[in-house]
Amino acid sequence: MIADPTVTAIFEAALVHDGLLVRVDCLERRADGRWRLNEVKSSTRIKDEHLEEVALQTYVVAGNGLPLADAYLVFINDKYVRDETIDWNELFCRKDVSEDVI
Repeated sequence: MIADPTVTAIFEAALVHDGLLVRVDCLERRADGRWRLNEVKSSTRIKDEHLEEVALQTYVVAGNGLPLADAYLVFINDKYVRDETIDWNELFCRKDVSEDVI
């Protein structure tokens, strides 16, 4: 799937490097050919252990030679109030944690 440029995202992408196996919630192919790592948490805030997990995933992704553009944590927006339909863009918060995990 990584080699196929028509694949825009891989969910639960399993990668191994240096004896470490990770499953990335969503490995997203960007238009420039680089990848975005998205880790989804059922939390309303970012915790240290989330950053540690993304750092490990970043290490494994980079160790596989994939050009990684950035890494995001996706978590629940605790200010969101549901209407009749779910607004997925409002339900989730996305935070670029690239600098925090490098």
